[in-house]
Amino acid sequence: MRERSSNGRSSAQKWVRFQPRSGEPPAMIIVCFPPAGGGGGSFAKLRDVAAANAECVTVELPGRMSRLAEPPVQSMSALADHVAQSVLEAVEPRGIPYSFLGLCLGAVMAYETAVRVEAAGGNGLRSIVAAGSNAPQKGPPSVDDPIDFLRRMGSPEDVFASPALLEMTLDILRSDLHLFHSYTCSGRRLKTPVSILYGRDDTLVDRTAIAPWKDLATSISVDELPGGHFFLDQNYDRLLCRLHGDLLDTPR
Repeated sequence: MRERSSNGRSSAQKWVRFQPRSGEPPAMIIVCFPPAGGGGGSFAKLRDVAAANAECVTVELPGRMSRLAEPPVQSMSALADHVAQSVLEAVEPRGIPYSFLGLCLGAVMAYETAVRVEAAGGNGLRSIVAAGSNAPQKGPPSVDDPIDFLRRMGSPEDVFASPALLEMTLDILRSDLHLFHSYTCSGRRLKTPVSILYGRDDTLVDRTAIAPWKDLATSISVDELPGGHFFLDQNYDRLLCRLHGDLLDTPR
């Protein structure tokens, strides 16, 4: 019997959160991995823009959103194991092609999850989009001042206006940074194509630290788009065109 959590959701649904959807089945599913200090709300706009043709599901991590009371995961390996198992149980059986989208440090989560999905024989994964992220081998950006880091990321002013919200966000950010500072890249070369996207005005991404992504996949593309760290907010149409192109280009 599939394990269930205290709120009635299966263990898989704890890690990969689906939103209610009506109408025809989507052409594709986008599994969204949150940025440092963030959660599923980072993808609210994408969910609205993509609703006609794609279903966005979010990776929900312990220590935030509906799992706020749970202790954060201490190991990237354990996190990727959980998310990969959830993808294989909750996404793969639907028979709909899917892509991974990782923002910032979420791109590293997406990579390590893809390593495990491929190793387990999952065949629905069509592409990975790593947005605003250094290559996994290079580690996270240096953070001397967490509040300044949040501002440079483009966090909304509401976060800074509320001391309680700011402290909660900082706690999540510290937990995420600990996770990544203790992480060693698995180095596995993916068969799934990887698209690297970054913002022209993003001060958190080191252009030289993007290049090593090429060692982690057999097919890599790199594109600069207008905007800062959260450049996707103004480029979702381009992103969806890219994902639909990947869907057509990689039949299984």
